[in-house]
Amino acid sequence: MSIMFFKRKKEAITINSYIDGKIINLGEIPDKVFSTKVMGDGFAMIAKDNILKSPTKGVISFIAQTNHAIGIKLQNDVQILIHIGLDSATTKKENFKLEVKQGQEVNMGEKLVEIDNKLLENTLYIPLVIVENPNTVKYHLSNLNQEGNSGIKVINFD
Repeated sequence: MSIMFFKRKKEAITINSYIDGKIINLGEIPDKVFSTKVMGDGFAMIAKDNILKSPTKGVISFIAQTNHAIGIKLQNDVQILIHIGLDSATTKKENFKLEVKQGQEVNMGEKLVEIDNKLLENTLYIPLVIVENPNTVKYHLSNLNQEGNSGIKVINFD
């Protein structure tokens, strides 16, 4: 009798656009914390909609007290941070209707936050940065400067 073991095919880990709008390079953001990549590499969206969706499958690892920032831990232990707006730490919590809780598993495309429409009156930048383990994984950015609906593949991990 022989026993055979089959290796499970690894599920590809990707990060997609998370709100309808334009995908841009972090360097285009008028905020040095993000544009100089002090917090990490990634990309940003210029929002055209008020529904922020999960860009990937993972676990909600962090929610800012004012609901303006959400952390997601991916299956490869990479941590990403989505920051709604620039200088938004002083924005009222009521401007962000949270749809998830810390520790909750989320799937790609699942609704995370509904953003108050008043915040969309000006250009609303929403950066996403890889903040933990960025040097332990290889990834590729694509589809920058593309405009469209959420769900466009932007980061692909090797």
